[in-house]
Amino acid sequence: MKDKLKKISIFCITLILALIATCNFSIAIKARKYTTYEINLNDKVTVGRVLINGTEIPKERYISDKVKINQNGDLYTSENGKIKIISSVIDDIIINFNTDNYNNIEVLKDGTKQPMHDNLFMIHENMLQLTKSSLNKYSIVIFFVSYAILFLCVWEIKRILNKIKDNKIKLYDIVLFAISVFIIYFANIYYLIAVFRHLIVIPIIVIIGTCIYYLKDNIKGNLHNGYLLLAVSLGITMLFILPPFHVPDEAKHFIKSYEMSYGVVKDDGYVNLPESLDNFIYKYSHSLLNYNVKFSGKNYFADILECGNYRYISQHITKYTNTRFLSIIPYIPSAIFIGLFRICNLSPISLILIGKLVNLLLTVIFCYYSIKNIPIFKKTLFVVVLFPIFIQQAAAVNMDYLTNLIIVFFVSCIIQMKYSEEILKKKQLIILSVVSIILAYCKFGYFPFFFFILLVPNNKFKTKKVALIFKILIILIPTALSFLDNLELGMGDNTPYYTIDFALNNPVTTAKIYYKTALWRLDLDLFRGLFDGFGWSTKWNESFVSTILSIIYILLISIKDDIDVKIKKHDKLLLLVVAFFSIGIVYSAMFFSWTYFGADKIDGLQPRYFIPAILCIHIVLTNCIFIFNMKNKYVVYSFLILFIFLFAFFTIAKGFYYLQV
Repeated sequence: MKDKLKKISIFCITLILALIATCNFSIAIKARKYTTYEINLNDKVTVGRVLINGTEIPKERYISDKVKINQNGDLYTSENGKIKIISSVIDDIIINFNTDNYNNIEVLKDGTKQPMHDNLFMIHENMLQLTKSSLNKYSIVIFFVSYAILFLCVWEIKRILNKIKDNKIKLYDIVLFAISVFIIYFANIYYLIAVFRHLIVIPIIVIIGTCIYYLKDNIKGNLHNGYLLLAVSLGITMLFILPPFHVPDEAKHFIKSYEMSYGVVKDDGYVNLPESLDNFIYKYSHSLLNYNVKFSGKNYFADILECGNYRYISQHITKYTNTRFLSIIPYIPSAIFIGLFRICNLSPISLILIGKLVNLLLTVIFCYYSIKNIPIFKKTLFVVVLFPIFIQQAAAVNMDYLTNLIIVFFVSCIIQMKYSEEILKKKQLIILSVVSIILAYCKFGYFPFFFFILLVPNNKFKTKKVALIFKILIILIPTALSFLDNLELGMGDNTPYYTIDFALNNPVTTAKIYYKTALWRLDLDLFRGLFDGFGWSTKWNESFVSTILSIIYILLISIKDDIDVKIKKHDKLLLLVVAFFSIGIVYSAMFFSWTYFGADKIDGLQPRYFIPAILCIHIVLTNCIFIFNMKNKYVVYSFLILFIFLFAFFTIAKGFYYLQV
C-alpha cells in the first residue's frame, strides 16, 4: 500500500511540474517573437523614462546623432529624431513623455500608430492573460515531453533520497541529484517567479524541510548527508533567483570564462562579444549598483529558448580588465561547459546557468567529502559552508568558489592528518600537495593557510626528516607560485590610491586607517555580512530579521561539537595568526588598489573575502560554551540553516523582483 501511495505521489508531483513547465515553455516560445516601437520625437516632445518589464533602461542606450539627453535628463531632438525600441511581444512597456499636449506624441508599434490618451504609453498583459494566449496545440507536445523528462528527474531524486537514507551515496549520485534538481528548476522557476515573486520561497522551503524530516534518522548520525541535501537544493535555488550577473563581478568573470572557451587565456581585457551575448549581459547588468532596479519573471522568458547565434559579433567593445590577469585555473571547469553549450548554439542564459551549476557542483562535492571525512569539527564546517554568502559565491561564475572549496578541503585534510592514529600514507601527502598547488593558483592572499601544515605532528610522518622537508615544501613552493602568478596584479605607479611608499613613510597614519576600518566594519565582515547583503546592489534583511539570525548563528557557533577535543593553545594561536594574517592581506590589497589617497578608511572590502579566515576563527571558538544533548541535534542544525535561508531567499526575491499581476 505504501509503495502504491509513493507511486501516486510521484505521478501527482510530476503532473503539477509538467503543467507549470508547459506554461513556462509555451510563453517562452511566444516570447521569441519581437515587436518594434518607434517614437518620433520633435521639439515639443521629450521622453522621460523607458521601462521594459519594470526595469528602467538607461537613456544612453537611445542616444544617436539626432537624439540627445537634455539638462533635465530627458531624451530630446532638435531635428525630428527617432527612438527605436525592440522588445519581445510579451514584454510590458512603459514610456513616460513630457509634453504640453499628448496629441503631439507619435508612437508606432510595428508600423501602426498607437492611440494616446495622456503622456503615458503603456503595454501590459497580466500573467493569466499571457498564459491563455500562449497555450496552443503545440503545448500538448510540450506537456508530454516535459512530463517524461520531469518524471525521470523526480524518480531520480527519490532514488537518491533513499540512498542518502541508507547512507550509500556515491560521487555520481551527487552529480545526478544536482542535475535533476537543476532541470526541474529550469522548467518551472521563471514562471513561478513571474506569478508569485517572493512567495515562491515558501513552498521551496517547505519541500526541502519535508525532505529533511524524511531523512531525519540518517542525518542525526551523518551530518554530511544533511549538508548534501541542503547545499544542492539551496544552492540551485540561489543560482536561479539571483538575476544573472548580480553576484559581485560575475559579468567580468563570465566573460573571462567565455573567452577561455575559445582557448583565449590572456589578452588586453577588451573584447567584441557576439551580439546576442552582448545584449544579454547588458540587459541584466546595465544598472548593477542601482538598489531600485527590479526584474520580473517576464524578463527571462525571451531568453530561455533564444538561439545563441554566436557568429554575429557586436560593434560594442566590452571591458573586463579587472579579471584578465587572474589565474585561469578557477575558470577551466565553467569554460569547458560554456564552450560545449556555445557550440550547440544554446541561449546566453543557458551559458551562464551551466557555468554556475558546474561551480556549485564542484563546491558541493568537495565540501561533502570534507564534512564526511573530517574526524572533528563537523558542525563547524557544516555551518561555515552553509553561510548564505558562501552559497551565493559557490553558485556563481567567479574565483571565490574554488578558493573557498579548496581551503575547506585543505583544512579538512590537515585535521584528518593531525588526528589520524596511523602514519600518513603517500596518497594523503600527494593529495595535500596537489590541493596546495591548486590553492596557489586561486585568489591571491590566502597563502598563510599553507602554515596549517604545522598543525600536523612530526610523529605522523615516517621520519622527522620527512616531516621537516614536506612541511617546508608545502609552505614555500605554493607560496612562491602564488606570488609569481600574481606579479601582474602589482600596484602601478602614479595611481590615485595609497602607495607602499606612503605606508612605509607614514606608518602611524596607515595604522590609524587600518584601525578605523576594523572598528567600522569588522562586525560586518566577520559575522553579519555572511548571512546578509545579497547581490551587487546589496539587498539587506530587515533589522529584526538580522537580529534573529545573529542569535541563531551565535548559538550554532557556540554549541559544543560532538567529539570532546581540546585545542592546544599553540594550535589556537597558529589558527588565529593565519586568520588575522589573511585579513591583513585583504586589508592591504584593498588599501593599495581601491582606497583613494586621503580617505580615512579602506574601501572595497566585502565579507566574501573573509570566509577562509572565518573558518579558522570558528574552529578556535568551537567546543567551549554550550552543550546541546539531543539525539537529533544534526537535524535541528539542518532546520536552523533552512530557517536562515528562508529569510535570505525572501530578501533576495523581494529585493530583485516586483509582483507581476
